[in-house]
Amino acid sequence: MKPNFLLFALMALSAMVYINIAYGVERNQFVYFIGHIVLLFAAYWLLYKKLYFLSLAEIMTAGIFFRLLFLISIPSLSDDYFRFIWDGQLISHGLNPYLETPLQAIQHFSNNSFFNELLESMNSPNYFTVYPPLHQFLFFIAATCGAENILYNLITIRLLILLAEIGSAIILINLKISKTLFYLFFLNPLLIIELCGNLHFEAIMIFFLLTSFYFLKKENYFFSALFLGLAISIKLIPFIFLPFIAMHLRLKKGIIYILTCVSIVVILFLPFLSKQLLLHFGSSLKLYFLTFEFNAGIYYIIRELGYLVYGYNIISIAGKILPLITICAMLILLFKQYKVRTEQKLCASFLFALLTYYLLSSVVHPWYLSTLVLLGVLSNYVFPVVWSGLVFLSYHAYGNIFYYENKWLIGAEYMLLAAFLIYEWRKKEREHLLNAIP
Repeated sequence: MKPNFLLFALMALSAMVYINIAYGVERNQFVYFIGHIVLLFAAYWLLYKKLYFLSLAEIMTAGIFFRLLFLISIPSLSDDYFRFIWDGQLISHGLNPYLETPLQAIQHFSNNSFFNELLESMNSPNYFTVYPPLHQFLFFIAATCGAENILYNLITIRLLILLAEIGSAIILINLKISKTLFYLFFLNPLLIIELCGNLHFEAIMIFFLLTSFYFLKKENYFFSALFLGLAISIKLIPFIFLPFIAMHLRLKKGIIYILTCVSIVVILFLPFLSKQLLLHFGSSLKLYFLTFEFNAGIYYIIRELGYLVYGYNIISIAGKILPLITICAMLILLFKQYKVRTEQKLCASFLFALLTYYLLSSVVHPWYLSTLVLLGVLSNYVFPVVWSGLVFLSYHAYGNIFYYENKWLIGAEYMLLAAFLIYEWRKKEREHLLNAIP
């Protein structure tokens, strides 16, 4: 079979599957959905094997095209977008989204059918918003452009995410990343489905994170800290990386970097600042860490042990202890990084710090792994790509009205991840030993 025909066939198959996921698959149709995922990752792997015949420009064009297929779709795999639109609409009406829960704020719009529709469809009407300030600003842009129309709001958000993903691709090219690694990132089905498809803002956080790393490599530490602050103002998770950057830069530069980054975050919070903001934002974070569970790894093992020993779910206890274990693991990684100060080692530290955090977390949604895929690409590790396929097994929980998770599927996901991680680790150790031989 001629390579050009095979490449076209695989691209066409991928496009058809993406279209069906965008417009024809519901998240409660697990078997049907996972069949689509298997097809996508099979095509993704086969294209990878034929990567020699694809140029960088063709990979980027295909990635943009696949994302545009979702442009006018309503996300069926996630309902978080109702809260995105809600928060943006509050700001457009001059209200602070951090001060009231949706059930409290509806009093201002009791006769507005659009707000009532959002409230009825929302998965978090009782909770204060947990989205940082720059996240809120993007919601406001969507509300301004989309007015009281759900589809127009979604298209605006999707275009913002698409622009961020194109920006990330351009930065990766400027970082002289190999065609193979660029392909693994930009055509990864998880990123296409969960970010541009399901409208998760990790895409924009990744763009700021990559820009920060780009300026770090150029030794422009102010702009690096600035963009890391912007990344944190989209998602709080990049806070994890600050100690590693400080260690990379050493004491004086590291302290200045951290102060600059934190200052950016504080400045962006100022328009919303109030005593209630701190209380409500903190209560939402506490609720997240001490109440919610989904697709967890080590945490689920500890939870089962808790049932055996105490007879009840010990999430309130584990939720306080596991962060301490995470911090200890971070300190070990910091010590290892202190010995070798290179950009690739820094990215590897980011990768394993975030991996440790997720392995010990009580909630690991599929789109969380998009940042791991990026860091794997930057540090030349493939296991995040493998996990990005396995994590779709977690969607089994949506196949029943009680959101019951299948322990066997979750166990299979983490066992296969562990097996590949060990394999890749040993492979790199062997390569390191061979390279050390004179």
